[in-house]
Amino acid sequence: MAGITALLWALHPLDSYGIYEAVYGRLSEFEAADVGQAGAAVLPDWVAERGSHENLAFGLGQVAWDEDAAAAFVAQAASWTAEERERAIATMRLWAEEEPGWQDILTELGAEIEPVPLDPIPDSWPAEWIRAVEEFRAEGSLTLLWRPIETAPADFGPLLAALQLDHGEDWREVRRLITPLSVRRPDVIPEFLAAVAEL
Repeated sequence: MAGITALLWALHPLDSYGIYEAVYGRLSEFEAADVGQAGAAVLPDWVAERGSHENLAFGLGQVAWDEDAAAAFVAQAASWTAEERERAIATMRLWAEEEPGWQDILTELGAEIEPVPLDPIPDSWPAEWIRAVEEFRAEGSLTLLWRPIETAPADFGPLLAALQLDHGEDWREVRRLITPLSVRRPDVIPEFLAAVAEL
């Protein structure tokens, strides 16, 4: 476990995946259960010193998807003090926004999980907006939401409307609604931000 602990502490809150790629690779060579146990032992102190940075989440990636790593992590977490538990739970809630596996760990630890509601689609919306959101929820498709933005001038109406709703179990997919802006229409980003500010 000492080797795993040293590798986890070698990670720093720097916004660069590449410089730690070798560390992540080395961590993947250890037994999953050992990574889980060491991860739970390191997590509270690492976060207290360095914050809830994703580099540690990457280092502990096995915990979010490997059963042995998860079981060992949960078992070791039983030794946390109340303060350590609070700090670790808050961090894993953030990580769960990107990696669903951390949500399972939170459940195993008995942390309260508040489900994201599924807002109804207003009947007063234009029919094409309703169809666009229904397609997004049913199939994950952005086609109808994005088609008006790819015209000139860009029409943000359906996208802005969709962003104002909670989408239940598909809440992690919401970030995909705006991701194409940087690739497909970077020229309208200032206009889009101005429209969001007016909501």
